[in-house]
Amino acid sequence: MSCNGGMEMTSWMDLAEIPVLPNCVDTGLHLDASIKIIHDIVDAEIANGIPANRIVIGGFSQGGALAFTSTLLYSKADLAGCVMFSGWAPPSKKLRDVCKSRKIKTPFLISHCKDDPVVSFKCGKDCHKILSDADMDVQMLEMAGVGHGTNETAQRQALLFISQAIGH
Repeated sequence: MSCNGGMEMTSWMDLAEIPVLPNCVDTGLHLDASIKIIHDIVDAEIANGIPANRIVIGGFSQGGALAFTSTLLYSKADLAGCVMFSGWAPPSKKLRDVCKSRKIKTPFLISHCKDDPVVSFKCGKDCHKILSDADMDVQMLEMAGVGHGTNETAQRQALLFISQAIGH
């Protein structure tokens, strides 16, 4: 990863710098391949009989950014929901334009800690604004005191959101 002096490590995409900010340098490296992995998984579940309106994509940090992006770019059907913990909108994907160009009915839950030193809280607020500006269904949970992490309250909120999204 670029942010670690080129040191190889497990990741969904290349990061140029940490902390991640809303307008971070975004090389896009590996992002398309990662989105394809998620879309292929969703396609396989639908092929196996799981309706799109019962599928929720979620993730934390890079996984949160990937969940957010993959959900918005999945154009075959609206999904049941997206849960993003401490993620961001990769600038290379121009997600604000995506939201304005098509009516996406998928609901989103964004959970972000106000004192996150790795992915700026501004990233969570930016994602919320992208969705809100497009009149999309979005909830934002602002946490305090957990840094780059989550807590039991956020996890319970995510479970409730998922339960409601899939109709249970």
